[in-house]
Amino acid sequence: EPTDAKTGLDERKDVAGDAPVSRAYYKLAQVFEDDNLVQMIASMNDKQNNNETLDELKTSILSHGTGLDIGASPGGWTQVLHNTLGIPNVVAIDPALLPNRVLKLSGVNHIRAMLPSEESINDLAKHAPYSTIVCDASMSNANEMLVKIADSFDKVSSLVASDKSIFAWPLCLVVTLKLPYKTETSINRNMEKVKEYVPDCLRRIASAGSLSAGNIDASYRICHLFANSISERTLIAVFHTK
Repeated sequence: EPTDAKTGLDERKDVAGDAPVSRAYYKLAQVFEDDNLVQMIASMNDKQNNNETLDELKTSILSHGTGLDIGASPGGWTQVLHNTLGIPNVVAIDPALLPNRVLKLSGVNHIRAMLPSEESINDLAKHAPYSTIVCDASMSNANEMLVKIADSFDKVSSLVASDKSIFAWPLCLVVTLKLPYKTETSINRNMEKVKEYVPDCLRRIASAGSLSAGNIDASYRICHLFANSISERTLIAVFHTK
């Protein structure tokens, strides 16, 4: 998007205030607007057999705590958390500037810091508990991003009262897995590696937010969304109490 790097103002004069600030917006929008994907998320939380509408499911599974967008700039996924899910409080963490029309959304807090800096950890602790965490940050190693998230919340949990969880269960985690190569063979090879490390990373994240070890289940799916590039996959995980 043509946003002034110093002011955050959109240089276009005719852009709508709620228009997506990036193409990446459509990746997360599909997750939370596609009825089949919402039902899949509900089924991972054992909610597929109740009488809730899709909007009610979104509220009960996704919007009951703070939303967190890691590596938020330019802000497309922050828009989805605010506009599509209606999460009242959304934390966008990124050292880069966010456009003014994202910053002006009610309940959006921008932490201009790099995860897991001391500043970012302190601020994350203030806004806990989190119910939906999303990340579309560019990293050459998808495992590295998941490890960074787990390490960060280990640190956040140490700053929160011992009787308080940093997560609001159920917790939904959506992360773009950016695979390093684009040939079909290399993508398949890297996906096999992903399947090996994802379960352990999810266990670490669950442990960081659990007051009692072993009382949290984590279910996940890896999808290729319409807006994913050929070498991207989207990890959708749901953590819930047993």
